[in-house]
This record gives sequence, C-alpha cells and structure tokens, in this order.
Amino acid sequence: MPYAYATSAPGTPGGLRNPAGWVLHRLAPWRGPDGTPVTPFSVTHAAALDAVRAAHLADTAANQRATAAATGPTPGYRAARAALPRESRRAAFTRAR
Repeated sequence: MPYAYATSAPGTPGGLRNPAGWVLHRLAPWRGPDGTPVTPFSVTHAAALDAVRAAHLADTAANQRATAAATGPTPGYRAARAALPRESRRAAFTRAR
C-alpha cells in the first residue's frame, strides 16, 4: 500500500484510518506555507517565459540600433563629404580622359 500510515492495519477491514489527514497530505503540494493555494506551475512558467521574451526583444532592438549607428556614415564622413564638390569622383575621372 502506498500510504500505509493512512490505511488501517493489514488484514483488518476498513479504509482510511484518518481521512482528513490523508486529504491534507495529498493536497500539501498545492498549498503554500500559510495554507493558501499556490500559483500553478504553468502560470509561473508562462510569466517567466514572457519576461525572457521581453528581455530578448529589448536586447534585439538595442543591438539593431547599435548596429545601425555603427554601420552608418559618421559625422566626420558627412562633413568631409559636404566639403567635396557636387560632382562624383567617377564623373571627374571620366571628364579628365
């Protein structure tokens, strides 16, 4: 018998010796220390997964912004480009031929 403490002695008729104790024992995993029901694992897991997904999306967005800023023209490049004449180098090279 899996719960020998809760059943009557072997060889004697009867069911549970202490039904209330057996029920409390069986419900213990779903009760907190103060006796209130604990939050189901699925709810806790879903909340943790949502937090991980939000953190991942924030990191991804930050990485995309950093990559865009790093690969774009720098302010020094823009200033140097503005100082050059309007025609392109290729046009100037072609005209010189």
